[in-house]
Amino acid sequence: MNKRIFKFLLSCFAIVFLIFLFFGSIILKLSNKYRPSIYNYESYLSPEIIKKIGKNYNYKEFKEVSEFTQALTQDKAIAGVGSDFQAAQLILDKKIKKIDYTKIFGNNSNTW
Repeated sequence: MNKRIFKFLLSCFAIVFLIFLFFGSIILKLSNKYRPSIYNYESYLSPEIIKKIGKNYNYKEFKEVSEFTQALTQDKAIAGVGSDFQAAQLILDKKIKKIDYTKIFGNNSNTW
């Protein structure tokens, strides 16, 4: 009889634990907004622009062009360009396209 009670309590505990784990993961996902990554070669942007980008996006700087290429091919980056040659090659490969700054900064995107 004690063995049955123990199994019942253990299964109840497991079910409650899984429910808490499920709802905890949902709450964590909803509280942490997704921020896509934008890569920039070293420090070509002014700190004010970096601050604006950092509000809604995960801004990253890279030192080697291959870092950015790898991030693009693995779909970890949504924007960024390292060199003119790389930009031309990525356009031909249809990996990048023209940036619509109004989607990032709104209609007042030309204020900087």
